[in-house]
Amino acid sequence: MDIKREDLLQLYYYLKLTRRFEDRISSLYHQGKILGGAWTSNGTEAVSVGYGYALERNDIAAPYFRDMGVFLIRWDYRKTDYGTIFRQENRSYWW
Repeated sequence: MDIKREDLLQLYYYLKLTRRFEDRISSLYHQGKILGGAWTSNGTEAVSVGYGYALERNDIAAPYFRDMGVFLIRWDYRKTDYGTIFRQENRSYWW
């Protein structure tokens, strides 16, 4: 299986983004700034990033709580209102 350099760079970007996002969510959870729980896929990011990247445009994804990579690949996370999980009004301090 040949993977283009551009695709490898995209995969690496999403691996790093997933780790950074989940680490920040975990940190905020431990600070008491997030409602509910926080679960990460640290060490297994490649699973969700890999299958999320392989999905076609019309494919349906049903990610689980440790599959943040799929969410980050499939949806424009920059336009998503994550403020609903934060206790404070400031909705952009995690980024």
